[in-house]
Amino acid sequence: MLRSFKNFDLSGDGKICQSEFQGLLKDMGRSDVTLEQVQAQFAKFDLDANGQLDFHEYLKMCMEISENQKSFGKQSTGNDEHMKLHNEASGAFSTFSKEEKRTFTKLFNATLKNDPYVGERFPIDANNEDIWYTMQDGMVLIRLVNTIQPDTVDMRVVNFGKEGLPNIYEVKQNIDLGINSCRGLIKVTGTTHNDFLEKKPIKLLGMFW
Repeated sequence: MLRSFKNFDLSGDGKICQSEFQGLLKDMGRSDVTLEQVQAQFAKFDLDANGQLDFHEYLKMCMEISENQKSFGKQSTGNDEHMKLHNEASGAFSTFSKEEKRTFTKLFNATLKNDPYVGERFPIDANNEDIWYTMQDGMVLIRLVNTIQPDTVDMRVVNFGKEGLPNIYEVKQNIDLGINSCRGLIKVTGTTHNDFLEKKPIKLLGMFW
């Protein structure tokens, strides 16, 4: 993954700018995307909104690509107020309310915008899917728990990784730490770190409630 990142980091400055990102999409066979779509996709993964993708943000992007290569880079045209999700394993469908997602996003923006650990991630747009990406590594869950019940999670045991970039195993441990810390506050049923990594709205909304 690091070699791949360096291949697209043409300037060698440890960041991927928007023009380099556009070249990345073309190399993936997505030369059909418009400039507006490139900008929208870039903004989605530029979590700190500094106009560049660092390696951590690049990893998040690659996780989405691996989940759905065909639709990556395309824009949704749906305007339904409910999102319908298909579970390929069971064949069942489930739905969630866009307004529910917007409400939680606004709540997180207000609650965590000044947080010393995750405050730089906020505010996020309540009208897109950024909330799932922001929650993906478990840090937001941990900070929400500590906001509700101070010192529930000892931040000294949280994995921050080398140079602020935890590896995938450390990320899973952080998510599990957040989930386990919730068990004293809410009933947690069947939610695992994979639900966060795979950004499953129904599972994550269940945790929020």
